[in-house]
Amino acid sequence: MLKKLRFYTALLAARGAYAGVRLLNRSAGTSFAGMLALKISPDFLAHCSKYIRKKNITVTGTNGKTTTTGLIAHMLKTANQRVIHNLKGANMIQGIANTFALSILPFKRWDYSVIECDEAFLTQVYDYMKSDYLVVTNISADQTDRYGGPDATASLIKEAIAKKPDLKLILNADDPIVSTFGGKCISYGFNSADYAANVQVFDDYSELKVFARGITFDFTVHLTGRYNAYNALAAITLALENGLNQQEIQTAFNTYKPFSGRTEKRLINGHPGVIQLIKNPAGANEVLKTVDLKSNIVIAINDNVGDGRDTSWLWDTNFEQLQGAEKPIIASGIRANDMALRLKYAGIQNVIIEPSIKRAIEIAGRTSENEKITILPAYTALAEIIDFLPPSPHGRGPG
Repeated sequence: MLKKLRFYTALLAARGAYAGVRLLNRSAGTSFAGMLALKISPDFLAHCSKYIRKKNITVTGTNGKTTTTGLIAHMLKTANQRVIHNLKGANMIQGIANTFALSILPFKRWDYSVIECDEAFLTQVYDYMKSDYLVVTNISADQTDRYGGPDATASLIKEAIAKKPDLKLILNADDPIVSTFGGKCISYGFNSADYAANVQVFDDYSELKVFARGITFDFTVHLTGRYNAYNALAAITLALENGLNQQEIQTAFNTYKPFSGRTEKRLINGHPGVIQLIKNPAGANEVLKTVDLKSNIVIAINDNVGDGRDTSWLWDTNFEQLQGAEKPIIASGIRANDMALRLKYAGIQNVIIEPSIKRAIEIAGRTSENEKITILPAYTALAEIIDFLPPSPHGRGPG
């Protein structure tokens, strides 16, 4: 009874704190209410499961978590399901608690929870939170000062899986580490898997032909790059496993708008532009394959806590792919000089150094009206850009 009282007290306090923070315009409110809820009720997440009528879905992995989670949540909503989803990508335990605290009402029930979870916090979250599915996108080197190497990341995920013996895994069969997890798993991939696919990648979209249960499903995905085709296939696998049909999934693809910085198309200082997060070699290499070399390119790199202090990943990333850039590349952020040096070693001599990200984007915009701007920011640089760049009047998302 005492634990239940603490839960409802935490719920009330979190909502009050969030309202106060927003009123004072002090924060985006993605974690503060959750921190308070967990302080009052340490097992806060354990009480949240009773508000989910059908399934709890978790997504983790080095790259693609936000997009995959967003796609899954949008597919379920398109199919008229009520979904709790940490839309803003706050994927540590405080952020997850924040999402539930601001969604739950005593007499309201939801059909699904779709939660993006940081690899390092998955085992802690699973100490409390019920989960029916875990989608693992991929594992590669990322923030090595915090995680160690890929094997250490894999160990963290395996430790979490061991806590949930009934957990159904949805695994990327093409990832050499993820594919070894075993257990109660369903595999997806572009080679062979339970959900196997062929993909054709075009400049602004991809076409997926998915083979499963002796049936062929055709989808058009309005996202760029092979890496996003993997994210889409993971979401398709989860959706089909939960009874969604082809039309519901395609309708979701047609209406999905990516979260800020995940292949986000928008007007940037009056220019057509795209913002694509880069944060580790594996993900950055895939993004670089899609960069329009005719565009004005800004690369913004910080080394704040959210980024990881170790920027050696820049040297493991194939920036040589930008050698054909037609205009000067602008290196920006706290580590602008390091980025410029890496570009010069990549054989790119035409580099402008401008540590101020805002000024760097202004420089990129001093060109003719129709010229495109491409911004490649790391985590905290992306947050800074979102703060000062006004939303496009044409809305977010492709098209």
